[in-house]
Amino acid sequence: MPRRPLTTEDLLVAVADLAGDGFVRRDLLAQRFPRVGSRDFRRSLARAVNGGFLLSRRAEGTAHLAIASEGWALLGHR
Repeated sequence: MPRRPLTTEDLLVAVADLAGDGFVRRDLLAQRFPRVGSRDFRRSLARAVNGGFLLSRRAEGTAHLAIASEGWALLGHR
């Protein structure tokens, strides 16, 4: 039975839980989805960032993610 793909909403909820209105490290976010492969996780992140739902920044050699205003609108301002 194939697994359900990782959706943008799944990523947004995880970022909101971990960081709220701030930034979270990409590796900490990946730990929330242990059954998702690395390639699928990267593709899901790229889809969310390219769609304007997540902001991606590189600082101190690691990627950090935060929810963009479009992402909050999609979540319904949880």
